[in-house]
Amino acid sequence: MLVITPGMLALYYDQEALQTGLILNLTDDRCQILQRDGGHIFLRPERLLLLSESTYEPLDSTSLERFVSQVDTYLQSFSSSDLLATLRELPQPFSFAQACAATRSIDDVQRFGLFVQLKSMQEFIAWKKDTIRLRDEQEVRLYQQAREEAAARSAYLERIGIWLQELSQSEQQSLSPADRKSLLGELRQCQLQAGAKDLQRLLHRHSGQQGLEAFLHELRLRLGDVSASTDPIAAVYGIPISFSNDLERQILSVPAELPKGPVAFCIDADDTPDYDDAISLQSSPGGYELGIHISDLACRISPASELFQESLDRVSSLYLPDECVPLLPEELSNSEFSLVQGSNRPVISLQLSLDHNLRILNWRFLRQRVAIIANYNYQQVDSQITGHPFSVLLQFARKLQEERQGEQTVSKQPYSWQLKVRKREINLCKIDNLSPARFLVEELMVLYNSLFADFAVQGKLPLIFRNISQYLTDTQDADEPVTGSLAYLSTEARFHPGIGAKAYVHATSPIRRVTDLINQFQFAALLNNTAAPFSGSQLDGLIPGIEKRLLLLYEISQRSERYWLLIYLRERYLDMPLDAVLLRKLRNGYVAELVKWGKRIVVRCEDRPPLQTEIKLVIREIDLDSLSAQATIIF
Repeated sequence: MLVITPGMLALYYDQEALQTGLILNLTDDRCQILQRDGGHIFLRPERLLLLSESTYEPLDSTSLERFVSQVDTYLQSFSSSDLLATLRELPQPFSFAQACAATRSIDDVQRFGLFVQLKSMQEFIAWKKDTIRLRDEQEVRLYQQAREEAAARSAYLERIGIWLQELSQSEQQSLSPADRKSLLGELRQCQLQAGAKDLQRLLHRHSGQQGLEAFLHELRLRLGDVSASTDPIAAVYGIPISFSNDLERQILSVPAELPKGPVAFCIDADDTPDYDDAISLQSSPGGYELGIHISDLACRISPASELFQESLDRVSSLYLPDECVPLLPEELSNSEFSLVQGSNRPVISLQLSLDHNLRILNWRFLRQRVAIIANYNYQQVDSQITGHPFSVLLQFARKLQEERQGEQTVSKQPYSWQLKVRKREINLCKIDNLSPARFLVEELMVLYNSLFADFAVQGKLPLIFRNISQYLTDTQDADEPVTGSLAYLSTEARFHPGIGAKAYVHATSPIRRVTDLINQFQFAALLNNTAAPFSGSQLDGLIPGIEKRLLLLYEISQRSERYWLLIYLRERYLDMPLDAVLLRKLRNGYVAELVKWGKRIVVRCEDRPPLQTEIKLVIREIDLDSLSAQATIIF
């Protein structure tokens, strides 16, 4: 048992520095220790690293300083190389007592001096509790590297601290290009609640009253990483907004040999800038000739081009309440590749022959040009749905739906609400989910994708198929189970239960999704009877990266919508009762669904309300840092 008495000298750590002190007293299992600066510290005995074997008087700084001076003198005689050579003769690991015996460190001065010296040689010596061992060459290199990195990190944080201080004092700000690049990356991580703790502590000290989230965005504004109109949620993920220079120059000329096809029209939302699908319908002696035409990017973009590589990095256009981050440069997606009214564009067409009862007699895929005579929005088509050709297309779409043997029946809500931000004005726009125009377009695209997959399977063409693995029980956002399915990408074609197709792909949006573009590259080669640009194994190698990126984009879109929805509520519905249902309990709140819009928010409240019961929710305060709302509940 360790016996501690007043007058003993002790080694201990204080603020990560090794200190020598004089024990004055032992009370309540704590040692009162006199420090060299004249102050006192109280430590538990287990925190003492080394004790003198003798006691020293008087019990004041005179004894302490005299001893420390003797130790310092003794340390000057030490040779690190000689000490290491001596320690190499010992069995590994060894104790401090063995080190003392090997170096003939007998008295207190020698023992304390040896201990201090060993602790100062951490790059060569490793301590583990009461055992010591010498590091091997690789460990020494790694330790030295870590020490250099720590020193560099400390110097970097000091420079950032000075810069932040200059900002607060409105002085001239200066950051080196290297520090600016590092800081921007870390600021993004901080906004994702994943930044380094040392930098977060530094930022907290300088954020003041505005809060860390606002301060982080302000810093990125100052550094030119985002603009005042940039979605702050999307911005933190470092989603690239701009493209490399001159990408549009990489596009290929339209092949002159493409045959002339029928005139066609597009149906899409009223704010759509990039039209990638069009429809044509002509009467024939036997019934109708129906064409579903998809912009042919495969004849304009090379799979080996930088343009395709950038689209592969992006994976998909990202649609946010306040902006769209396109898959391809807007100069191409909204103009050169878009099926805009008055244009004559190359397309990959699904041409179907229908009888007068709208039964499919035959079908084929071909590459051709089509002239676009109109770009209709859904509202325009709905208002003319009883006229030709829309009435015929609607009847055909209904017939397709009836004939599909889908195992999953999805019932749509009549309306949904889409959050839109234009020039910082936030609105919730009502969407008619049962629009006949939306329905007929959806059914025609499903048909195109299904037959596209069938044709590829018959031609043994490797594609990226969209499969459904199983029906799931999803309890992520609700206490009551919700029946759903899990979609995944694969080069293996499987039956799609939700659609009733033997195989299914995405091929109708090559301007917006890279999977569609890749499938189009493959399909065009099949139509041209040439080698496909990607093998099955190459596609297998691309899929994990695509799926990971898609999950990230989904997370961004969800967080962005929550951000703008909370601002919308703060501007218009603060302190107003809203109909809501609390879906599930979180660690620090609840997931609440606002009945009017079907939108979900995270709320914090002191009440203990029942779940799955409609209540009145009164939002009192919005916290954008945590993307949540403080609320009270009225029953």
